[in-house]
Amino acid sequence: MSAAVLDDIEEAIGALVSPPEEVSDVDHTTTYVACQFFGLMGGHNFYSGKPLYGIVNFLSFSFSFVSFCSGSPFLITAGTVNFIRQVISLQIDQYRIATGAFKDGKGKFIRQFTRIPKENVSPVDQSLTYFLSLFPLGLFGAHSLYAGGKLFWMARTLEMWILRKQGHRFGLLFQDQLRIATGSFKDSEGKIICPPYMQQQSVDLEVLTGSFKDSEGKTICPPYMQQQSLDLEVLDEELNTRLAEENIDVRGEGNLKA
Repeated sequence: MSAAVLDDIEEAIGALVSPPEEVSDVDHTTTYVACQFFGLMGGHNFYSGKPLYGIVNFLSFSFSFVSFCSGSPFLITAGTVNFIRQVISLQIDQYRIATGAFKDGKGKFIRQFTRIPKENVSPVDQSLTYFLSLFPLGLFGAHSLYAGGKLFWMARTLEMWILRKQGHRFGLLFQDQLRIATGSFKDSEGKIICPPYMQQQSVDLEVLTGSFKDSEGKTICPPYMQQQSLDLEVLDEELNTRLAEENIDVRGEGNLKA
């Protein structure tokens, strides 16, 4: 195999396993978990390389905490308003991380990089599914109803409200939110609900492996496979020429030389 073909193969494989330049090397799942558990104190901003935003979050949370402990009606009211504002801001950050719109300190998008076969991608909108999973709609299975229909919603709601204790309900909801955010939540047909950028990363395995055919029955190949293709007429001509040069009888009678 020629060096040019090997370079083409390496380039094709690299395009599959390497994330685009605009995607950050900051881990998407860790950023989301940090936002869920430590977001009020700016954990996700510190982790993603935005310490100034993290400090603002931490100071804002500290003000609310001190205000609640002060006993002053004015400070308690101010702290409550500030806490509500911070929770709303946190929900927005969670939504942006889940949908791949959150950026790191270098301005690059923090996203999952996963190649999913196109036939496994669900048509269900991921951003709306995640929005419906937020409190309090998520506790009533709104995201399950939207993603999988009534039977899927009934099974999920039964598990959340009857088979699980109250504390476990929030754990199950967090599990669903994490799976939706990281592109591992499935609809009722078993297809993966992905954000738009993951749908763009999806691959057609038939085209990739050179087994997809056009309307004339010809195989659609990647460039490196096209270079590997053979012209059978040329190959047959070269083979006959070499056989004639060697005086080899293709009928199996052996060497024709005296």
